[in-house]
Amino acid sequence: MRIRLSSVAVVSAALLFGCQEAPTRATSPDDQELSVNAERAAAAAAKVKSVSVSPSSASVAVGQTVQLTAKTKPVTAATFVWASSNQSVATVSQSGLVTGVSAGSATVTATTSGKTGSSTITVTETPPPP
Repeated sequence: MRIRLSSVAVVSAALLFGCQEAPTRATSPDDQELSVNAERAAAAAAKVKSVSVSPSSASVAVGQTVQLTAKTKPVTAATFVWASSNQSVATVSQSGLVTGVSAGSATVTATTSGKTGSSTITVTETPPPP
């Protein structure tokens, strides 16, 4: 993919919005480096075939946490966007840390490069103290 670049904003817009290819014309070493980095980022994003989240299911008590991890196939350096299907039951941080909020179930997803993996989270009531 070749993108005509003049600033980082243009690189971001081109990657996010899928701008059409245009000839690359570097006017300085910095512009050329941006061009190469944009092409590498686009190539890496295109290579992600699937995302898996582990564990694929987990139980957590209200007020407790469980750490999820996400991986791409093939393995690439990826940044994931984490989300919970029901934040009144379970919340998730952008590092994949799930916190039980109230009893019930929620699906937590990790997304990158248009691919999504998920984990089913069951939140249980905290047992009363003995």
